[in-house]
Amino acid sequence: MQKGPNTSDDTILINPIGTIQSAVRKQQTGGFEGTESLVELNPKFSDYLVGLEDYSHLHIIYWLSQMDETHGLHRPQANPEVPIVGMFACR
Repeated sequence: MQKGPNTSDDTILINPIGTIQSAVRKQQTGGFEGTESLVELNPKFSDYLVGLEDYSHLHIIYWLSQMDETHGLHRPQANPEVPIVGMFACR
């Protein structure tokens, strides 16, 4: 694998291209039904949107920048009816 100027064997550098804004102001587990969010793309990436209207879906990959801690096991949405799974199985 070829290394670029911002990579090493065990590091990935992520540069944000925008932000997501919503009315949610504190960390919470679940209860996001009906919450609308606004994706604000850095204007220098506006050309990347050309032709997007021809598609029905958009996959947005995000980074939880304000998350304090992580756990390997998780109960999705803190729902007691849902089994505990590994973090990679609930996203």
